[in-house]
Amino acid sequence: MGPQDTIELLAALDFAVGRIREDGGRPHKPEVLEKLAPLLKKRYTSRQIDTRLKSMTRSVDPRTMEDVYRYGSSRINSLDVDLRAKVLARLESVKSEQVCLLISTPRQLRSVSRNPTTEPSQSTRGSTFVGERRSTRSASRNLPTETNRRRQERTHFGEHTPTRSTRRVQREEPQTRISKLAKKEPFSLKQTLRNPDTGTVAGQRFPPRLATTPSCISIADSGQRATSSQQSVTCMEEDLNELANLRSASPSIFYATALQDTPTLDYDGLHAVHQSPDSFILGHSHETLRDLFNDNLYFRKKWLESEEKRKKLDRDGRLRHSLLPPGSTDVLQTMADKIEAQNEKINNLQRQLNNQAFLQPFLTLGKGEELPLNQSQIRTYHAKMRRDFGSLSFMNYFQHPGAKSACIDSQDLSELKSKVVRDMDQYPIGLVIQSLTGAAICEWVFNEKMQCTAMMNTPLLEGYKHHLSTICGETALRNVDLAAHQWVINEELHFQEEFIPRTATKLTERLLSALGPFLKNTKKSDAKLHIRLKSIFCAALNIKSFGMIGKHVFEFIWPAQNSIFDKDCMMEESSEGTTYNQTSLKTEAKKVVLALVPGLRVFKYDRKLVDYSGFAKGDEEGLEQCCIVAQAVVVAH
Repeated sequence: MGPQDTIELLAALDFAVGRIREDGGRPHKPEVLEKLAPLLKKRYTSRQIDTRLKSMTRSVDPRTMEDVYRYGSSRINSLDVDLRAKVLARLESVKSEQVCLLISTPRQLRSVSRNPTTEPSQSTRGSTFVGERRSTRSASRNLPTETNRRRQERTHFGEHTPTRSTRRVQREEPQTRISKLAKKEPFSLKQTLRNPDTGTVAGQRFPPRLATTPSCISIADSGQRATSSQQSVTCMEEDLNELANLRSASPSIFYATALQDTPTLDYDGLHAVHQSPDSFILGHSHETLRDLFNDNLYFRKKWLESEEKRKKLDRDGRLRHSLLPPGSTDVLQTMADKIEAQNEKINNLQRQLNNQAFLQPFLTLGKGEELPLNQSQIRTYHAKMRRDFGSLSFMNYFQHPGAKSACIDSQDLSELKSKVVRDMDQYPIGLVIQSLTGAAICEWVFNEKMQCTAMMNTPLLEGYKHHLSTICGETALRNVDLAAHQWVINEELHFQEEFIPRTATKLTERLLSALGPFLKNTKKSDAKLHIRLKSIFCAALNIKSFGMIGKHVFEFIWPAQNSIFDKDCMMEESSEGTTYNQTSLKTEAKKVVLALVPGLRVFKYDRKLVDYSGFAKGDEEGLEQCCIVAQAVVVAH
């Protein structure tokens, strides 16, 4: 397989896995390979596909391949950023192609499928008038086919014997009948997708008496086909645009828009929805309510997955019991109960040891000198963030807007420019983008409050804190509070799987919107750049979350322009490509020209409880014994 074939295979794999999950199933190797065959047009066998996926995973562990067939290409760690971006772009194309195929595929009636050589009559194509009788299977099989000449000679559409409902409709006034028909058969997007050959005709029905004159007949025969075909194409284009917008929007916007601005909550399954009485929960003005809505969907999904695992275990247990010989069930069940009891005891003891090891750092707080908690994790995430910052300089997606640019700076971009430098045209565009991104990290992450729904305050939690401080003291309350937040950050999968990526996505979209004047081609650079910026914000959010835990207080280092270069807390970046005056004397101290990546320092402090703002802002009292955790990256001369 070539590179393009690999991209095609991975995109088809992600589409097949997503389709199985959308249908309420659980992806496994046989089901996924069965879905991949029509997507790849049967160019490769199942064995070839499996061999290619194994070679890309580069792992001998069979569980790795199970994860690939269950979750898609996201579990293949050997893929680089460029290939992942191309796979995502191809996946969107595959989704659009499948939607176009669904809309453009006509539905064949049963009479046509039985007699493919016989031309269907007008009634079998779908009647456009109320009162015209539809032919049944027996009628289409026994009666002769009506010719085109016979159909043109028929001028009265009321020739057939009217039914009881038709007589009742004919006695009413025309306007009343039209309004009732409009209420009875509304035209919707769902009808178009399910029945593409008749969905566009639903809004063009007329009562029989409106077509009794030859002029009406000629208009209905000659102009109706042209207008219906034009309206069909227009409706298909509008539906495709609407589907594309809904797929690119956030999940909450999708549920609110696709269901006519009525928010829905999933209580029975991943795809079964129920009406929610609080119609304002998806309002764009309330971030917390939208987070609660998304968290509810996440936890419902996890619950359904656990239910599937439980049902599978029950089925396996019943299967094992059915294979046992008669009379041996009681003995084997007794042995199994003893083994299960011993395993449960071992697991409980191991859990207690793990809990003691987890709580040990918090039990020793305040007893002598100790290092800041999570310092190693913070340094690891800062090093990762610094590497991602450096890769921004090699992306050929940016350009200086120029003095004659028609783009007006947004409020976010104006605030970021005020934190960086005035004359940006003197510096390479890569360094400018790094500096603006670093300023966004400082202002939108380190200076802002970060609190997920699991950390929200409740009256019950306030009661626990009050009585715990009264009975055990403030030191015990502080240690328990820090340990609980550390457990949420480390052990709770929701924080790392849902909250951090979702918050990073919001910040990435906000930064891309602010950097609009600097982008060459938004559509072309969106996928790869979005992945890179999201990785940077994820690392910064992890630094912020780990920095909130502990007695010490962290502070970010963001040197101002023309400040003295301090080698203890700053790291110099190459200034190649800059056009500012570099003729300063060697005796003069170096000055900061452009700050690129924020650094970190920590102060010794006795913090009582977790502060969700986390980082110091320069006006705190009692901070002492500064220690550099990570150096800031700057351009100096």
